[in-house]
Amino acid sequence: MSYAIECKDLTKRFGDFKALKNVNLSVDKNRILAILGHNGAGKSTLIRVLSTIMHPTEGKVFIDGKELKEDDTLLRSKIGLLSHNSYLYSNLSAKENLKFYSSLYNLKDPDKRIDEILKKVNLYDRRNDRVGTYSRGMTQRLSLARALLHQPSILLLDEPETGLDRDSMELLWEIVRTDDTERTVIFTSHNFQSTVKICDEFIIMKKGSVVHRQDNNGITESDLEKIYSEVNEGKK
Repeated sequence: MSYAIECKDLTKRFGDFKALKNVNLSVDKNRILAILGHNGAGKSTLIRVLSTIMHPTEGKVFIDGKELKEDDTLLRSKIGLLSHNSYLYSNLSAKENLKFYSSLYNLKDPDKRIDEILKKVNLYDRRNDRVGTYSRGMTQRLSLARALLHQPSILLLDEPETGLDRDSMELLWEIVRTDDTERTVIFTSHNFQSTVKICDEFIIMKKGSVVHRQDNNGITESDLEKIYSEVNEGKK
């Protein structure tokens, strides 16, 4: 059986700087993988490459066993992305934004799906308000709605909790966990508490490489913090 995502010898250079160094990573279907690491470790670059926003300098990415090419619309449609950029238009309403994205994905019944996802992220009552009037938490929830709109089998989240209060964070993860579509989720984080609660397994990146991988077999936040420190200090 093919992996949901597989990276083979993935390298990304910016000039002489290697942001990713021969990354080999396979993620099973319907698993939740957390990516940990200091700023500059390569976490966001990896997410951007997996989402096709950025193209690798060397190496390959496979989705469901098929190589991901720049112009492969079918494979790209299996991916949903929530990143630092909301990809929303502030002068349009929530519903208008999702209407635009539904046209890109050729949804069969866009109005029904839009109403459904807006209710899921608790924004249905604000569906006709301009996004420019939204709070940070509301904008992040609408970005999640955009990422989930086409029911992707792979969801990529780049530090999704940034700028959110505790209630907003809990709602975001509740939506991710309870959505009825079977999917693989990969997220980057600095939050050990959320990581141990959410993920099935985690990796730690350092200087562009994956230096540690481990299943989450009920480890505690303090356990993870210790592992993280030991890995980054070269003790593990």
